[in-house]
Amino acid sequence: MAHINLVVAVFIWVMIYPMMIQIDGSAVKDVGKKPRGLVLTLVINWLIKPFTMAALSVLFFQSIFAPFVDPQSASEYIAGMILLGVAPCTAMASFCSTARYANARAAAC
Repeated sequence: MAHINLVVAVFIWVMIYPMMIQIDGSAVKDVGKKPRGLVLTLVINWLIKPFTMAALSVLFFQSIFAPFVDPQSASEYIAGMILLGVAPCTAMASFCSTARYANARAAAC
């Protein structure tokens, strides 16, 4: 059974909520007019990062740190690193910043 850390969940909500209430609805509708940034973000976050993290985790946990980590833990660490690679945090921050300010350059800072 999974346990949820309530304190962490509350702090994540406190961190995200201000961005959510300041999103400009018209900017969300206009995202499809210039899809280059959105497509680039999606490709990087879902096609490149997971495989990069998988390669790095295999390199570190099955080669470099193999003598220090048992195989069961190594496979769990590998799975965790892949999940970290899949987490689209940068995409969310970029989208929210762009939607909030309707300015892609502001999101890049």
